[in-house]
Amino acid sequence: MRGRLAVVGVIGALAVSVAGPAFGATDGANAVTVAPTGVIAADGTVTLSGTYHCSPSAAHGTVVDTSLSTGSVTSNIGNGVPAVCDGLEHPWTTSGRPYQPVAAGPAQVRATMVHLAPGSSLIPNITFLADQPQTVVLTNG
Repeated sequence: MRGRLAVVGVIGALAVSVAGPAFGATDGANAVTVAPTGVIAADGTVTLSGTYHCSPSAAHGTVVDTSLSTGSVTSNIGNGVPAVCDGLEHPWTTSGRPYQPVAAGPAQVRATMVHLAPGSSLIPNITFLADQPQTVVLTNG
């Protein structure tokens, strides 16, 4: 199961970084938020968080993917957080090491909720459900 979730997260992150979302933060039934602060651990791991809600129609194969941009470098953080799509608000938290070390201060974070469904080939059908770009303040933890 963990391997499957990692594959889903990687595919979702690739989809977000390649295609990018084409909509605002919410469509009403689906939304994602980003907390205004993130934490940098002593080993350089960054932890980001927020909330989401999604329609039960997207119950299987939905993940929240995040990216962190500082300067000209954008890093995917984590492997995608599996979403529970029951119409209720849920917290999400993800941690990962950016491609390059980051310093405390402002950074751009993008949280994107994607639904991955089986396609006619090995590549899943990807539906972007919600997107939230936001400036956050990274603090040393």
